[in-house]
Order: sequence, then structure tokens, then C-alpha cells
Amino acid sequence: MKQTVYLVDGNAARRSRVQTAIRASGLAVDSHASAEALLEALLPDAAGCAVAELCLPGMSGLALQEDLAARRPPVPIVLISGRPDVSSAVHAIKRGAVDFLNRPLRSKRLMQSIRAALKRDVRDRAAHRKRLAIESRVRSLTAREHEVLELVVLGEANKNIARVLGLSHKTIEAHRATMMQKMRADSLAALVHLVHKADMDDPTLQLGLTRGKRRAFLLGLTKETASKKAADRPG
Repeated sequence: MKQTVYLVDGNAARRSRVQTAIRASGLAVDSHASAEALLEALLPDAAGCAVAELCLPGMSGLALQEDLAARRPPVPIVLISGRPDVSSAVHAIKRGAVDFLNRPLRSKRLMQSIRAALKRDVRDRAAHRKRLAIESRVRSLTAREHEVLELVVLGEANKNIARVLGLSHKTIEAHRATMMQKMRADSLAALVHLVHKADMDDPTLQLGLTRGKRRAFLLGLTKETASKKAADRPG
């Protein structure tokens, strides 16, 4: 997918100069006078990075950074400030900005930062595609298979899973085998890795254990552990 540099600067003359410099490097540029204008025009699957002034009319550069970081995949950003601002620079870098540049800009440094941002965009998009594929596998599970997935990832044995779900050991084995096949995982370690890659905070992926069942399961384990300790205690 063709990448674009999304330039945001409220100063028209300055925006034009930076746009010309970026285009001279062979990159596509889409310029806007405000963060709001960019966000309104930005397509959901837009590829590239943003280069934005820290001080903008309306939404600030830092606020724009937060908005772009929340997208899936995120849009990397390079921020520019007209004066030294250590506090904002530290905040921006900690929140994931690729770079924080002070004016006057050096063309070479600007282009290095932009190319680093575009490389990050490529990595983020590849990771996003993998995550979507994994999440698609999770959504293919039945509610029962999802319950088994949750408990398997917790490291529980089939007999414990059978107890909390009120099913036979053989039934759990069958659900587990089907779940592993759908998830394309050949081991517990591979399954855990896949689940960690997926966005399990997404409500559409939370199809398994109800809060009550999860609580009953954990309570059952606690009682079982206590019973074993009592049995092992010297008389």
C-alpha cells in the first residue's frame, strides 16, 4: 500500500515549504491546516505517518498524537516545535512519538525522522494483520470452545476444566482438540502466544466464561488447594 506523509501546520507558508521538501524526497504528501481537518479526511486504512506542529489551531499536536495512537493500526507521528519544550518532548516520546524536532528544521534530520516513522508504520501494519487473523480464529470458536480456551490458557488440566464446566473428561478433550485446530496451535505455548497477540479486551472476543463460572472455577481451585495442604499436613 502506498504510504503518505500527513503534514499538519496552521501556518500556510511554512506548511508549503515543508511540503515541498518532503515531495522533493519522492514521498507523497497530504497537508492540512489543523488536526481536525486531518482526522476528518484520514481514511481508516490510511498508510503512512503524520508530521505535525506541536502548537496548532484547535486540537494540539499532542492531542492529535493521542488520537492517532488509538487507531488500529496506529499512525506514527513526528512532532515539531518552534521553541525548546522539554516537558512536551518527554511526554511525546514516552507516548510513542517517533521524534520531536525543534525549529529551525534541518531537512536531513526531518527526512530521517519521516523515514523512521514510515518503517514503523510498515511494522505496525504487519503486526495488525497478524492480530486480525488471530482474532478471526478466536471468533470462529463456539462459546463452549472459548470457555475451554480461557481455562487451557490459565494452565488448567482437562479434569479441572471438566469439573467447572460440568462436562465429562472426554467431552473436554474433544472441545480442546477442536479449539486447538481452529486456533492453529500445536502446543500450549503456541496457544498462549496467539492469545497474547489478540486484543482480548475487545468485547466481541469475550464469548467464554461468565463472571459467575470464572468465580466458581477459581473458588473451586482454592478449596482444592486447601484440601491438599490439609491432607499433606503431618498429623
